[in-house]
Amino acid sequence: MQEKFEYTTPPSSPRTLEEQRLRRETNGIFAPAAPGFFDKTRKKLVEDYVREGLEKFDAQQSQDDEAIVAMEIDRIGPR
Repeated sequence: MQEKFEYTTPPSSPRTLEEQRLRRETNGIFAPAAPGFFDKTRKKLVEDYVREGLEKFDAQQSQDDEAIVAMEIDRIGPR
C-alpha cells in the first residue's frame, strides 16, 4: 500500500505575514507607469514602506505583549 504524503509549508510568523501583506499592498501603490520606469526609485519606495509598516507592527506587538503581561499580573495577584 502506498502512503500519501502531504507537503505543507511551515507556519509563518505574524511578522512574516505582515511583511508579505505590506509587499502585496505596494503593488497597487507604487506600480510603475511603464516597464523599467523608475525601477530603483520604486524598489526604495517599497523597502521604505515595508520597513515603516514593520516598525508600526513591532510597536503594536510590543504594546500587546505588555498588556498581556499586565493582565496576567493582575490575574495572578501580588506574591
